[in-house]
Amino acid sequence: HYLRQAVNVMVITESIDKDMMPTDEQWQIMEQIEKALTTMANFQRMLKGGKYVTASLVIIAIFKVKQSYKKVMTSEQTTSSAKALTEILLKDFNQEFQSALSGKVKYTGKANIGFWNQYTGVHPYFFLAALFDPRVKNMLPTLMTDDDLNCLQKIPFFFMLEQNMGWRAREQRL
Repeated sequence: HYLRQAVNVMVITESIDKDMMPTDEQWQIMEQIEKALTTMANFQRMLKGGKYVTASLVIIAIFKVKQSYKKVMTSEQTTSSAKALTEILLKDFNQEFQSALSGKVKYTGKANIGFWNQYTGVHPYFFLAALFDPRVKNMLPTLMTDDDLNCLQKIPFFFMLEQNMGWRAREQRL
């Protein structure tokens, strides 16, 4: 859509020759690739978050990007070229952010460090941010498996218990 407008302007202003215009098939491929990339681009802009905290939105972004890629890949209208590109994008995305078998975002409870000391998966702090954010909390059952959500929901309790034990130990020393 945007690319077509830009190319048309370039033809009108004679910045490029009219013979350089993509074919209808090439336009179709580019439009499908744009669909595959649009969700990712939208979430990248949102996660930059100049006005509000966005850590809690990371889980939603990962889930929605994966859904978007899968939708493009399974659409009968998607060309084989666009499917191939989207498959590569999804494979790379899945290497970075593991999924549960159901396709939901995987909670491991720990920060996993992979190649070149980069995090793989989703850092547990993003899950905690989502748990404490009223905008996101009610969406977690859609984004996570029941088992992962149950584990996540226990963390605040264990943290409070641990803090209480620490206070009791300090009181006994005094």
